[in-house]
Amino acid sequence: LTALLACTSTLSVAQHIPDLIGLRGTIPITFESSPSAFNPILSRHTEDVYDVTSAHMHLIGAPSVCAHGGCVASQTGSYVGSEGEAGHEHGQPIHLNRNDHGTFNLVQFDAAELFLGADNANATSILVYGYKSDTASLLASTTQFGSDSSVVARFDLDSIRDGAGGTNDFQTFFLPKTFTNLSSVVFVGTRSADDTATKLYSAFSLDNIHVTTVPEPSTITLFSLGLVSLWYFRRRSVARKLRA
Repeated sequence: LTALLACTSTLSVAQHIPDLIGLRGTIPITFESSPSAFNPILSRHTEDVYDVTSAHMHLIGAPSVCAHGGCVASQTGSYVGSEGEAGHEHGQPIHLNRNDHGTFNLVQFDAAELFLGADNANATSILVYGYKSDTASLLASTTQFGSDSSVVARFDLDSIRDGAGGTNDFQTFFLPKTFTNLSSVVFVGTRSADDTATKLYSAFSLDNIHVTTVPEPSTITLFSLGLVSLWYFRRRSVARKLRA
C-alpha cells in the first residue's frame, strides 16, 4: 500500500485539472432522486444502472440535524455521508458499481468532510480505488484496500466546514485518465496512510459523481462495420462515376 500511495503523490494535482475525458456525455449521480429531511441510514442508493452502497451511510438532506454540531452543506442539495456504525470507527467505505455488470469510466466527484465539529472523526483525505474486475471488487471487502486495486488516487480535503450559507464545503475532484473500464470503485475517508491498513476509516461526504458508460464490444464492432460498409459503398459509387 505504501508503494501505491507513493505513486499517488503526483495525482493529487488532478483535483484541479479536468481529465481529458471531459464532462460531455457523462452520467451524474446526484442523490436528488430520494430527498429526505431526516438523514436516513442507507445501505444502497440506485440511480440509472449505478448502485452506491456502504455498510453505513446517510442520505443527508437536513445537515442542521446531524450530530457533532451539524453536517456540511452541499450547494446542490442532498448527498451521502459515510459514518461509522455505533461502537465502530468514524466512517465506512462507499462502493460504486453498475448493477448490470457493465464497465464505466469515473470522471469526477464532489467530496467534503462530514461533521462541522468532531475534527478527530472527519477525514482529511479521500482515497479512490478503481477495480478492473468483479473478483478484485469482492476481495476488497475482506482484504486491505489497495492491495489488489487496478488504479488508485488520493485527494486532500481543505478543512472548510462553514455549513449552510457559508463558503461551499464541497470540493470538486477530477480523476486521472487511468480511471477507465472499471467494474467498481471504492471511496475511503482517511486521516493517515495507516488508516487503510488498520481499517480506521474516517467520516466524509460524497456528491455529484460523474461517470461515462463504456460501450459493449458488440456495439463497437457494429459501429466499425457500419463505417467500413459506408466507405466501401462510397468507393464503389465513385468508381462507377469514373467509368461512366
